[in-house]
Formats: sequence, structure tokens, C-alpha cells
Amino acid sequence: MDINEEKFFTLLNQKKYESAFGWLYAQYFDALFSYAFGMVQSDKVAEDLVQETFLSVWENKGGLKNIASLESYLYKGVYFNAMNEVRRKKVRETNAKTVLHVLYEDENSESDKGLEAEIRKAIDDLPERCKEIFYLSKYSELKRSAISELLGVSVRTVDAQLNRAINKIRKYLMTTQTFMEKRNA
Repeated sequence: MDINEEKFFTLLNQKKYESAFGWLYAQYFDALFSYAFGMVQSDKVAEDLVQETFLSVWENKGGLKNIASLESYLYKGVYFNAMNEVRRKKVRETNAKTVLHVLYEDENSESDKGLEAEIRKAIDDLPERCKEIFYLSKYSELKRSAISELLGVSVRTVDAQLNRAINKIRKYLMTTQTFMEKRNA
């Protein structure tokens, strides 16, 4: 164990949690941020990933005593958070492409036009903020970070709203006859 890590665990054992985590944050934030940024190429997302890792450490502070290397633990936490983010992003993009394919295909058959109408109805039924973020992302083709800055919310909020929109649209479509016919064709 590193001499610096001993300081952290000493403060933790003395139940000086704020001091321990203040030291931890000051010691590792910049390096973890650079590491996260290298994986996600976004300042806001990288910062969110590192904050999420620190939050996880804080919530599990009682179980940290058995960690061989605090630094390795932090880097692994950032890595797993980043990989989860990459997976979520791929799922969002795949779902969005499916919806957009139906909406923008030039030569729509009658069933496609019916499906397009159903998708538009599902979008219209979204909560206002969710609908606004969905339109900015899918129709205006703004990146999540741009939407975040434009609306003054975090990238995580944008992600959550996009996931919510896609899930609500999917759930709505699963109840419609047009979608089920197209899907089974």
C-alpha cells in the first residue's frame, strides 16, 4: 500500500470521512478525468463518470478496508462506468436509428406510413422536457453535450431523458397493431 493511500485509510478509520474524501478527490480527480476522457471523448461525460466513481466509493466506504490498491480500485471503477456508458450509448443509437429509419425513409409503404403516424403519436405523448430533448437529438441532430449546454442540464439528464423517450416510444409501439404487423412481416 502506498504511503498516500495509508493517509486515506487512516483518516477513514478515524471517521474523518470528509477529510479522507477531500484528500482522495484532490489526489486522483485529474488523473481519473484524463483516463475517462480518453475513453469517452467528452468533458462532461468524463466528469460525470469520475463523479459517479467517487460517489460509489463514498457509498461503500465501510467496505474499502479490504482493497489492496486504492488507485487500481478507482481506475477500475472509472473503466467499468465508461464501458457501461458506451453500451448505453450504443443501445440508444440503435433504437433511435430504427425509429428514424421509419420516419425518414422516402418510399414508405402504406404500413410504413401507418407506423410513422404511430411513432409521431408516441413522440407527441412524451412529457414536454423529454420530447424537447428527443427532438433536439434526433431531428436537430445536436450532440448530447450541446443539448446539455443549451438547456442547462447535465449530460446524464439528457441521456436519461433520451432513454426515457425511446423506452416510452417502444412501449407505445408494442401496443399498436401497425407496429406488430410490420414487425412480424
